[in-house]
Parts: sequence; C-alpha cells; structure tokens
Amino acid sequence: MINIAVVEDENTDADKLVGYLYAYSEKCGSGFGITRYADAVEFLSEREKCYDLVFMDIMMPNMNGMRAAGKFREFDKKAKLIFVTNMAKFAIKGYEVDAFDFLVKPINYPDFEMKMKKVVELIKSEVDDRVMISGSGSIKRLSVNSVYYIEVSDHKLLYHTYDGSFTIAGSLSATEEKFKAYGFLRCNSCYLLNPKHIDAVDGHTVTMVNGDRLQISHPRKKTFMEELAEWMGKGNFVK
Repeated sequence: MINIAVVEDENTDADKLVGYLYAYSEKCGSGFGITRYADAVEFLSEREKCYDLVFMDIMMPNMNGMRAAGKFREFDKKAKLIFVTNMAKFAIKGYEVDAFDFLVKPINYPDFEMKMKKVVELIKSEVDDRVMISGSGSIKRLSVNSVYYIEVSDHKLLYHTYDGSFTIAGSLSATEEKFKAYGFLRCNSCYLLNPKHIDAVDGHTVTMVNGDRLQISHPRKKTFMEELAEWMGKGNFVK
C-alpha cells in the first residue's frame, strides 16, 4: 500500500484531489492509504507517520506549503512531494525541496492521472520498508533494509546501518516488537539482527556482512537457529 498525505486547507479542493486518488486507485489497482490535513502545522506535528507521497498546497494559512515542505525535508528526504498551486510560477521553487512535480488548480483528471502514473511507478521501484523510531525527543525515519543489527547498551539503542551507526534512547524489547515483522532475530540479550545481512553462522558466532561478529548466547542458540531456518525456508535468504 502507498501511504499518501493531502495537505490542503480548502475542503472543495481537498475533496476533489482525494476523489481523484480513489478513482485512480480503482482504475489502476494501486492500494492507497490516504490522510488529509487541513493545516501544514498539523501535518508536521505528526512526524512519526510515514508517507510515500505528499500533495502539498502552497497557499495555506499559518504556514505556507513551501515553508512546510522545507521543514518536512529536515526529517524526511525520501517521500515524493507534489505541490498543488494556483500559480505555476510558485511551484518552480519546489525543486529547492526536491519536489517531484506540481499540479495547477483547478486540477483536471487527465493531468493528475499522467503524473500519478509516473510517481506511483517510481515509488514502487523504490519499495523499501521504512519505520519511524523515536526516543528522548529525537525522531528518525529509517530504512529497515539499511539496518545490519541493533545493539542495546546502557539503556540506549545503537543502530548499525549502511550509513553508519547512530544512538537513540529506547528498549530492545519494545524495538523487537516493531522489527520482528521484518524478520529480525534475537541472538542474545544485546543484539537484534537483520537476517538479510548475515554472512555466516559458526558455532555461537554470527558474522554480519559488514564484518561484525555477534555472539549467540547458549540459552538462545536453539531458538535462534530454528527461527533462522524458518526465515530461510520462506525463500528470503538470497546471497
């Protein structure tokens, strides 16, 4: 499912855009989860929500769409952004915040459909599960596939990823609940690892593709190996 935010203060325009989205979904078979925001401030206040596509009206009270988009890009650089505006000249500045495209009001369906086809194809080609993680006032949108493993130390979580490591407050048990849906496995009380990035298992040691060697505890060994075998049996393990 593609998660979409519509940030539009005018009810008539918002209803029209949402209606077009449902029409496109029915015609093309794409599943959409749609959330409408009547205010940019409200949209930005829900940073923990992940969106694949955001339609942003430029002319809005309290905070205009261009400023809101700049703040949005501070914590989300992956979502596709399409500006909606009465005047195309304002949308040109959208490229400063990596906007995908823009729609000029009044929106017509053929133009909308053409741009939706392009952005949906791009989103589907970049399919990657993402989660929001938070702790001590910090929020970060994270690609699940980028995580090698998660380590707990002194009540803090250290995420080891493609892009380096970073620390955020949190508990491993709560994080395990979030990441087990993606196949993450617990090899001992300190590590939660992504089986996609296992390079080898030898005795009580797991070697990750980044070279890190993690210890499998004796109490966890049998369960860990069974869970890994089950995960591999589903055809997930491709080296």
